[in-house]
Amino acid sequence: MSNLLMPPASPARPHSSRWLSRRACAAFAVLGGGSLFVLAMLIARGVLAGRFAYYFLLWNLLLAWIPFISAYIVHHLPRQSVLALFFAALWLLFFPNAPYLVTDLVHLRTVAENRFLWLDIVMMFSFAWLGAMLGFLSLWLMHDWVSRAFGWLSGWLFVVLASGAAGFGVYLGRFMRWNSWDIITEPWELASDIFAPFLAPQAHARSLGFAVLVSAMMLMGYATLIVFAKWRDEG
Repeated sequence: MSNLLMPPASPARPHSSRWLSRRACAAFAVLGGGSLFVLAMLIARGVLAGRFAYYFLLWNLLLAWIPFISAYIVHHLPRQSVLALFFAALWLLFFPNAPYLVTDLVHLRTVAENRFLWLDIVMMFSFAWLGAMLGFLSLWLMHDWVSRAFGWLSGWLFVVLASGAAGFGVYLGRFMRWNSWDIITEPWELASDIFAPFLAPQAHARSLGFAVLVSAMMLMGYATLIVFAKWRDEG
C-alpha cells in the first residue's frame, strides 16, 4: 500500500548534480511552451478587441512559476543545506499562487457582455490548467523530498498540510486581497486576517468553506496524477 502512495521515483537523487535531466527538460519545455501559448492568446485577444485586457493573468502565471522553480531547486540540493530550507520556505510562501489561477475564471463574462467569450474560455482555462500543473508538479517535488527524508507517511501528511495551506492562501489572496510578499511588508495586518477565521469560525464559515474546497481540489488533483503515474510505471 505504501508503495502505491509513494510519489513516482525520481531518476536522480535530490542531491544529484544532474540538474537538467531529459525528463526535467521535457517538463520545462512543455510548461514553457504552454506559457508562450497563453501569452500568444492574450496578445491575439488584445489585437482583436483593440485593447489589452486580462494582463493580470500573466502576472499571476509568473507568480505560479516561483513555487515550481523553488521546489525544483530544493529537490536538487542536500537536505541539510540552509539554501534548501530557504527555497522550501519560498515554495510554501508562493505555493498558493499556483491554484489561485483557477479562481481567475471568475472574470469570465456572459455572451451578451463579451463577444470574445469562447476565446476567453479557452484562454482562461489554459491559464488555470498551467497554474494547476505548476502547483501539482511543485508539490510532487516537495513530496518526494520530504518522503525520502522522513518516510511515505510523513510525505503524505506534508501533502495534506500543504494543500490546506494552499486553500487558505487562495482565500487570503482572492477575498482578502493579500499578496505573498505582504508577509514582509505588512506582517501584523496579515497575521490578523490569518487568525481571524480560526478565532471566530462561525463568522467566517464561508471563508473557511472556500479554503476547504480549494484544498480538496488540490488533494484530488494531486492524488489523481500520482495514481496515473504509478499506473504507467507498473505497465
